[in-house]
Amino acid sequence: MAEVKPQILWVDDTPSVLSLGERIFSQTGCTLLTAEDPNRAMVILGRETVHAVISDVEMQRMNGPEFLSHLTKTRKDLFLTIISGGMGRDDTARMIKLLQSGDLHHFVSKPFTPPQIRPIAEVAKAVAADPNIVAHLGGLLDDDSAREEIRMAQLPESIREVVRVLRREARMTLKEERYIE
Repeated sequence: MAEVKPQILWVDDTPSVLSLGERIFSQTGCTLLTAEDPNRAMVILGRETVHAVISDVEMQRMNGPEFLSHLTKTRKDLFLTIISGGMGRDDTARMIKLLQSGDLHHFVSKPFTPPQIRPIAEVAKAVAADPNIVAHLGGLLDDDSAREEIRMAQLPESIREVVRVLRREARMTLKEERYIE
């Protein structure tokens, strides 16, 4: 069986952010697909095998949380990351609910650095190898350490540390932004 090349879809209405994404992922072994709005992203998701999605929060036509809410209802095989430079109270509440439910897997605050984004490539590679891994990546804000350890034990060793780093960063970012205590 041929190895599947991991694909990441980055959805952002700022061309310079998409260009930065191309530079970040150029040496990771992943293909980066880009869309300037969620509607275009849905077209890409309909024709391409995508393993991870990165979405901005504030976009024209449909915002990031609405887009990701739609994806969580239709696609359980995607690692989902949201990037924000600031959100309103309703979007923040929706994002935290998605994180707690495990439907959203990662959160990054703008401005971000390439080392904050690059680990998504490792997750995409793991998802490409085994799409069932996504089911074990949820619950970033789950404080039940026993449940978290059970989920982590079901992941390949190669991805466990990446997931720990992503979870730690998301929790720190949400605390810094005062979204959680």
